[in-house]
Amino acid sequence: MNLRGLCFRLSLRILASVALSQCCLLSVLVGDVGAQENNSPLRESVTLDVSLLVAKQFENIRGLIEQQEWSEAIIALDRITEDFSDSLINVAPGRYLNALDHARLLITQLPAAGLEIYRAQIDGWAQRQFEESLELRDADGLRHLLKEAYASSWGDEALWLLGEWQWEDGNPTAARQTWSQLLPLTKAPKNLGFLTYPDPKYATAEVQTRLILCSIAEQDIERATGELRDFADQYPAEEGTIAGRQGTLSELLSDLLQDSKKWSYQTSHLDWSTFAHDHSRNGAVNSQLTIGGPQWMLPLAPLTIQQWERKSSALGETGPLGRYPVISGDAVFFHNGQSIRAVRLSDGKPRWPIDAETDIGDIYPPFKALALRPLLRPTVGVPRYTMTIDQGRLYALTGPSVLTLPEARLRPSPTRLVCLDIEEGEGLLKWFITDDERLIDGWRMTGTPVAASGRLYVPVMRTAPQPEQAVACLSAEDGSMIWQQTVCQALAEPLAGRVQLGHQLLSLSGDRVFCSTDLGAIAALDARTGVIRWVVTYPSDPPSPTERSEESRFGLLPPLISEGRVIVKPNDSDRLMAIDVLTGAPVWSRSMPSRIVHLLGISGNNLFVSGDQLWSIDTRTGQTNWRFGYDDPAGFGYGRGAVAGDHIFWPTHESLFTIDRFNGRAVERYPLTDVLGVSGGHIVIADDRLLISGPDHLTAFRLAPTGTSAVQPEAVQAESDSPK
Repeated sequence: MNLRGLCFRLSLRILASVALSQCCLLSVLVGDVGAQENNSPLRESVTLDVSLLVAKQFENIRGLIEQQEWSEAIIALDRITEDFSDSLINVAPGRYLNALDHARLLITQLPAAGLEIYRAQIDGWAQRQFEESLELRDADGLRHLLKEAYASSWGDEALWLLGEWQWEDGNPTAARQTWSQLLPLTKAPKNLGFLTYPDPKYATAEVQTRLILCSIAEQDIERATGELRDFADQYPAEEGTIAGRQGTLSELLSDLLQDSKKWSYQTSHLDWSTFAHDHSRNGAVNSQLTIGGPQWMLPLAPLTIQQWERKSSALGETGPLGRYPVISGDAVFFHNGQSIRAVRLSDGKPRWPIDAETDIGDIYPPFKALALRPLLRPTVGVPRYTMTIDQGRLYALTGPSVLTLPEARLRPSPTRLVCLDIEEGEGLLKWFITDDERLIDGWRMTGTPVAASGRLYVPVMRTAPQPEQAVACLSAEDGSMIWQQTVCQALAEPLAGRVQLGHQLLSLSGDRVFCSTDLGAIAALDARTGVIRWVVTYPSDPPSPTERSEESRFGLLPPLISEGRVIVKPNDSDRLMAIDVLTGAPVWSRSMPSRIVHLLGISGNNLFVSGDQLWSIDTRTGQTNWRFGYDDPAGFGYGRGAVAGDHIFWPTHESLFTIDRFNGRAVERYPLTDVLGVSGGHIVIADDRLLISGPDHLTAFRLAPTGTSAVQPEAVQAESDSPK
């Protein structure tokens, strides 16, 4: 049976279980988060557009609720949602919430008497909206109902049906997030700010069964096994029907879990479409793979930077790790700011060869690339070059990898956002835009966009008079502006007299765009309108200029979104944080004993992060499961690893390790330097290949299913752009 077959065979109200894990999470929230909410206000490093008028109105509403003046409170809440739906208010130290979302939370927390009056006013409209959405199978109609009348008598029906449709569409991850809102937060105080339906008609066991099914459909055997064990303890005699079979739910789920190990799934690693695999930045893939041996090697010219303020490395590094390849089908794409190159995944040869002896696979620009105009100032930071593939198009930001730029008479080469047709056009340029064409008043594009539904979401910054962070939404068709939203302004001055190199990336999940500013704030924006849904601030401790040039100190760290949580590790903080996707409520926060520069991915209930060492963190509590690595700099991590099934592929300066993700023990070590004469680098996985993008090479290894014999052929060298 395959996943699609399961979707259509599920009848009845079958459900899923994360009961114990929910309870564990809530016990942490009651202690740690409650203490955080009562702390004195932190000294923030950013300014936000916050409405004091709306905050005062909410204070009046809380007074009406305390006096049980339900009708007046509901009228006042309705007025706020009508007039101030775009406003932010400070709901706790370091946490800002959109006024509409805060009003929705307050309504879900009303006592039964208040809810009854609220529903008497809203249920008529909610019923009509639900029935019309059901008739038209309009998921957006259900989302509109949940936005405007979440706590109505039809809110739980809308959540249930929306989860059904997401399940049938083959998106169990989205279904889990939707159905989870039907679980009561019985262990946590109401003011924690997590959005759940107040009194669902659906039994908790029913909902938990659905969540277990989501884990099974995601082929997360570890998580499903734990959830099923907890479910059997709590509901040993609960009966129901799953896939046409009737009986005890725990037994039916157990049988289904065993059967799922034999299902045929389309592997999730055939393409690697953007940084960290996909736009949620969760770089974990399901397949069980092991290294089979090197296939080809492509020597590359190291990236060079004039007047670079960086300490020399005792390890003999040839240059920064700046290239992040992406993969589509049999094509590998990467660039260095000047030219974009496409080679075959199978052998490293040019993907679309031309009749020229000098052809190395460059597809952009269509003419010989001109040298980048030099940066005529002292330079700090690390250049980084990423790309995004969506709907047969490749998007890249070419030009110097600059974050902030002091005023100067001679500007560097312009930054261009380019769109190439890689589906039918063999890399033909569709369009390009520059900062001056789409942005005004000094704003600059600072990273490759994330893409979805015909839209591109691009991080933008400006530095005068203070650094400001914003997000721009562009049309994927021609790069035209749809909206631009300022997130925050930093109180600190920009680096004086220096060019700061770097790169920013946004993350996308569902209908929200997430931005970690490295200025003291993390934000979630509505993908359709650009309205800010929430902002979380934290004490900012910016790294020194020289630290910004060290890859072991300053990472490329977009938010990682998984299972309704945003995982963030800003470069200007030692805190690793988990935040609720919907409301910005803190789940947990902890400091790390060493610098974290890579968020690798989440598998089961385990988050894998790395820097000098590799760490496994429990996603429910933030506690450390294990650590792997060495205290000798020669054994430090070097580049971004990848999670694949039960293994983590983790690079150091000299070796490629295969780590058991359950216990953190090394399964294999491939001596890169001794055998191939190359260092580690950033890892991407696609089809049956593992690529290492080092400072002066791109090396491909064959991957084989776990348990097969590993053949070690000699590496094959492809065409080079290196003077060596």
